[in-house]
This record gives sequence, C-alpha cells and structure tokens, in this order.
Amino acid sequence: MSGIDRAFIRAYGGDPQRRGRPKAGVTRRIDGAHGTASNAASAASQATPLPPARSSAPPPRSLAASQPFAAPPTSYFTEAAHDNLRPPHWPAGPAVAATAASAIQPLPPYSRPAYEVDDLAWPDVCRTLVTRCGSELATTTKTLVDHSRAGARVVYVSGVHGGEGVTTITLCLAQRLASVGLKVALVDAHFERPALAAAVGISPAAGWEDIAREGHGIGEVMIQSQAEHVALLPLRGVVTQPHVLVNDLYWPATLTTLAAHYHCVIIDGPPWVSAAANTILSLGDHASLDAAIFVTGTANDSLYELSLATGQFAGVGAEVLGVIENQCEAAATPALRVPSAARIA
Repeated sequence: MSGIDRAFIRAYGGDPQRRGRPKAGVTRRIDGAHGTASNAASAASQATPLPPARSSAPPPRSLAASQPFAAPPTSYFTEAAHDNLRPPHWPAGPAVAATAASAIQPLPPYSRPAYEVDDLAWPDVCRTLVTRCGSELATTTKTLVDHSRAGARVVYVSGVHGGEGVTTITLCLAQRLASVGLKVALVDAHFERPALAAAVGISPAAGWEDIAREGHGIGEVMIQSQAEHVALLPLRGVVTQPHVLVNDLYWPATLTTLAAHYHCVIIDGPPWVSAAANTILSLGDHASLDAAIFVTGTANDSLYELSLATGQFAGVGAEVLGVIENQCEAAATPALRVPSAARIA
C-alpha cells in the first residue's frame, strides 16, 4: 500500500461515528465565543438571527447536521435553473450562455458535509462587484464552466503580495458559478490569514487543519449552504505550520476527493511571496491544480513578479487563465479585466 493510499484511508476512511461525526437528526451549533459545538436545543435561546448584508465581519451562523446529497440537478446552465438558484437580493448580472446538461459528467454519490447553513451572508463588496462588473465576471464564469466541462475542476486563485482582494474575487466567482447550477467547493488555503468563513458569516468549530491533526474525515469539517450549491472547507484559525497540510499526502488527497464530487473547486490561495505558496509549488505535479487565476490591484504588484508567479504555477501543471485587475474602492467604480496570460509572460 502506497503512502498516498494510506493518507486517503487516514484522512477520509474509517468509522464516522468513532471519529465524532454528528448523528443524523442532531443539530449542531457553533458557539461564537469559544468555537465549540453543542446541542441546538440547549443553545436555542442564545441563537440570534443574522442581519442582512454588511461590510464588517458577521457573527457566527448556526450549523446543523445534514442528510446525504440528493442527485445533482438535471437542468445545469438552463435559464430556469439560473433564476431558481439565484439567492434573493442578488443582481441578475449577464446570463452565462446555456449549456446542455449532458456536457458535464454525472458526479458519483457523495455524503453531504456534516454542517449546513440556510444561506451564505455574501459581503457587500461582492454584491457591488456583481452589480458593476457583471459582464467581466460572466466572461470569467463562462471560462470556468468550460474548464469544468473538460474535467479541469481545481482552480487556484491568488495574488502576489496580499491585499489584492483575492478572497473577494474567490467569493464572487463561487457565487456566479453556483448561480448557473454548478456545485462549488470553496477551500480556504490562506493559512496565515484565513478569511473565507468569516466573510460569509460563519465561525467554524473545526477546519481543514483538523483533518491532519485529529484524523477527521473531509465531510466532518465542511459546511454546506442550503440556498446555494456552495460548500466550504474552512480553516478554523491561523495555521503556523502549513506544511502539515501542504505535503504530498493531504493536499492532493483533499483536492482529488473534492474534484470528484464538485463541478468546481476554488482555492483561496496564499500570496505568491509567502512560505505557504512556496510549499505548494514545491509539490510539483502533486500540487493537483488544474488552473490558476491571479488577482492584482495594488501598487506593489509588478509585471515582472506576475510573470514569475504565473510561470511557476504553469510549471506545476496549472493552466494560467489570466489576471483579474481588481480596482474596487469605496468611492470608485470597480473594474475587472481578465487579459490573456500571454500579456504578462
């Protein structure tokens, strides 16, 4: 038995009950103050509803044990599916061209993540970008749909220095893909500054790091949104030793498993200059990345650094789809452009 086989068994196999997976029908709640799970009946009096969209970090959401996934919808990419799946209060944006349902291969059976929320509290900045830059996002969405249809499902989104708005762009792309019927897995790999869960109003009790530390299965730490076809693999907190996760066992095993059960796996990656990104790149072909998108928008980013970054990710087998120029400011109109990767080579 190879090392990778053993990693799959250790990370995703074994008895779910023995590892502490919530029993069917038992509601789990995340305590915002302590990050612990408790029975919902005893905590119901403490639960408070989330306010509508807001720009600051929202309070934690209640998470509930879930049932197995139903069969994936058969009307992928039809206009009717687009209308039905769009969460309330989201601008419609330009429609992505309809594609036959048979274009994407059926997904194998998969058990739903152990936690769920009614919906995701999308940040105000995401709503602003969808409203003002809908056509640019639609173009990028169509590109990702085409790649998913061709089997390239793992997409790495990153910047050079940090602060470019990578998490915001990651969330926008996930929402647009879900709105046209794709099942999307969001992976927080920003080990030094994890932000995905907080950005959508969730305070997780467990995270991706617990797969390696405590032997949890992948479904035991994932969170599913009922309103959207989006599941989140969060980080519970800052990871001081990312190489525990980013090695030739857990990283490819996790991404391979997610790619088998979701139409698109979007990774909120660490900055290119970080040690974590260097560890990912050191995996070579085992990085298991199908495509990469870079986000720029700060004065610190240079054409030379973007050229180096895109070249390194292309070297590990990721097709560089382009660079998103994110210039979203509170008092200015955001601008998103996705030039050809050749423009920065």
